[in-house]
Amino acid sequence: MNVSSSRSNAQNVAGRTDRPVKSWWQQRREMLQLYARYMISPGYYRTYRFDELGKDYRYMLNFVSGFDQSFKLRRVLNDPSWKIVLDNKWLFYSHYRQFDIPMPEVYGIYDRQMGFRSSGQSLASPDDLRALLQEVKPPALVAKPVGGIMGKEVLILNELRYEDDTITAVTNTGKELTFAELTEILDQRPNVRFYDAGYTLDLPAGYLVQEKIQQHEFLNELAPYTTNTIRVVTFLDRNNDVDIHFTILRLGRRGNMADNWDRGGISVAVDPQTGVLGTGVLKPKYGGQWLEVHPDSQVRFTGRTIPCWQEILALCIRAAKVTPRVHSIGWDVALTPQGPVLIEGNPDWDLPMVQIHTHGLLQPDVRRKLAEFGLEFPEGELPPVNWRNWWVRLKEQYRHAAFTAPGLRPKGRRMIWIYIGDFKEFIGWR
Repeated sequence: MNVSSSRSNAQNVAGRTDRPVKSWWQQRREMLQLYARYMISPGYYRTYRFDELGKDYRYMLNFVSGFDQSFKLRRVLNDPSWKIVLDNKWLFYSHYRQFDIPMPEVYGIYDRQMGFRSSGQSLASPDDLRALLQEVKPPALVAKPVGGIMGKEVLILNELRYEDDTITAVTNTGKELTFAELTEILDQRPNVRFYDAGYTLDLPAGYLVQEKIQQHEFLNELAPYTTNTIRVVTFLDRNNDVDIHFTILRLGRRGNMADNWDRGGISVAVDPQTGVLGTGVLKPKYGGQWLEVHPDSQVRFTGRTIPCWQEILALCIRAAKVTPRVHSIGWDVALTPQGPVLIEGNPDWDLPMVQIHTHGLLQPDVRRKLAEFGLEFPEGELPPVNWRNWWVRLKEQYRHAAFTAPGLRPKGRRMIWIYIGDFKEFIGWR
């Protein structure tokens, strides 16, 4: 195992509030230059704290832009013909259980047209689901879209009650559901569609039905509201050796179904060598505050050490080695009283959520290994404006706008507003 030098034990510095910053005019000049010539937006200029004194363009170019991640890293490193193993949660479970990798038990896929149990029996109707629950009597349950992303449409049942033939459930937000209400939710096709960098996916129907694991007391103390997961980003190099590029802990918030950063969770830095927690941060759209204490539980997490840290890293390395041609993966690992359990693998992992805690992915050893795949990035000085990349960027913004609002063709003032949206951050309007 190689822990990449893209990570740094200095991540805690990012959380201080007395940091010296550049002048207003210098920040705007750098924002404009960085955006035009390297396509890092003013919003991410602030997210990565480039406004601090001493952070010049040489430093900033160690950070991968969202454009380069979508159109260079993902397209070159992750083969779509193998990526499906990670994107489809049933295929994910079926593949990795062959290698005795610990995962939550999966009971089957609930779908009104083609649902089935892991044992092969039907799971295509409310009666089938009732029979499964009465037979297994799981105390809690998780139902997630087979092709879900970013925690969308996940249903977490903290409690299932069995009284004769009556089944009721309580979600992790405290809402009580009758069995009829539960099946009404699961009978609807998951409202999850995905568009990224030219790829449009209508994700498969159906819900994966699996056990809800018992969370380790360490994580339950910090944030008992969700199952909190460790994100470990691995890189499989040309020699099939695995590097660790990023490690963070995601902590959920009260009232949320999942711990996802995009849904309001906290991204907490983790030292990849020791498992010691640094500072946490909220996504900018949720305020962007840096934290050392969980705002809901009031428990301090900074400075504490995640149990079983080496076992967590070893689990992700084992999984990466049996995922050929998908070189960059963000693994989600839960920690139970019995040890780490693999939850998901994400080939389209969230770059800012992990890169925000570092001095940038593009450290010398990482640049060298990426170059072996033909991936080169600017270094030292800003590149000239690449008009071809900008044309691709504008087309993608147009397509994404059309995708998110089907039937409403983006044009005129609406499209202009979309194109200049990043400059709301440039002028300081958040």
